[in-house]
Amino acid sequence: MTKKRKSERPSYTKEQLEILFKSPLFTGCKSVAKRKDAGDLIIKDNQYWIPLISVTTGARLGEICQLHCKDIRKEQGVWVLDINDKGEDKSLKTSASERLVPIHESLKALGFLEYVEKVKEKGHIRLFHDLNLATDNTYSSNFSKKYGRYTSHILGEDCEATFHSFRHSMIDFLRDAEIQDSNIKSIIGHEDDSETFGRYGSENIKPLHRDINKVKYKFLEHLIESSHESAQS
Repeated sequence: MTKKRKSERPSYTKEQLEILFKSPLFTGCKSVAKRKDAGDLIIKDNQYWIPLISVTTGARLGEICQLHCKDIRKEQGVWVLDINDKGEDKSLKTSASERLVPIHESLKALGFLEYVEKVKEKGHIRLFHDLNLATDNTYSSNFSKKYGRYTSHILGEDCEATFHSFRHSMIDFLRDAEIQDSNIKSIIGHEDDSETFGRYGSENIKPLHRDINKVKYKFLEHLIESSHESAQS
């Protein structure tokens, strides 16, 4: 990733992530219609899960919005997101975008796998079945606009970070954790031109699972603690 691209779509700062994930959308809002206002209602739907998935996997918004329930599965004993274009309602940016991304332990601790199971039990094919296809034939377009309005309110209208900034933040997190570049590319879905890593590096998911969990999300600890308390009550 070049410095020019980073300047165009900056990563979130630590302070911005702290503010965002302590905002009403994640900690409690008044109602479905009033998610910007603090309250006691935590609504774990697409607006809750999609940012959490992106910040812990680096997946693109479109990749997440089009997930099917069966795309969350075990591979080599590891829970993964199977990011693919198998389906009429799916598409990928590049061939390198097709990949298996290990699900971070923080996402599991928040109850993501339980959410997936509940959606399956209701008979839905798509994980985020409440997202409608927009006029541009994507599930992400309407979500992106709604997310932008929310973050402008929470982080200020002068905030330059967008949803795609989660992806840049994840790259920063992985580099800070000293993960080798070939594994970062496998997780993020960037092309790797090297013969060794490009052809064979992504076949074993366990090293990627190990590496992705080297990233520690302190700004999510309060949400995880709350989830544990809710489960015990």
